[in-house]
Amino acid sequence: MANEDFMRFSLGVYSCKQTAAFLEKILARQNRALPSQFAVLSRADNRLIGYQLHPNYWNKSLATEAAQAVRDHAFRDLDLSRVISLIHPENAASRRVP
Repeated sequence: MANEDFMRFSLGVYSCKQTAAFLEKILARQNRALPSQFAVLSRADNRLIGYQLHPNYWNKSLATEAAQAVRDHAFRDLDLSRVISLIHPENAASRRVP
């Protein structure tokens, strides 16, 4: 989260302390069974890729696969009537995710 290109559609780069606080917040919400962000794991070795995809993993259809999995989980398992996806309007790559 210290990479300018990676964070250009967010609130700016994070320091190590800010990144740690972000991860602690996600894990605390998860531990209390509250809605939070989903992690992306590599199928090859079950390694954590991230809560936001590092640029090394861009353009590999991972965001599309993750978005579809979250959508399916929301309708199938959580019985939600609708799902909303928010993206930065200038993020052309995110706009391409179906």
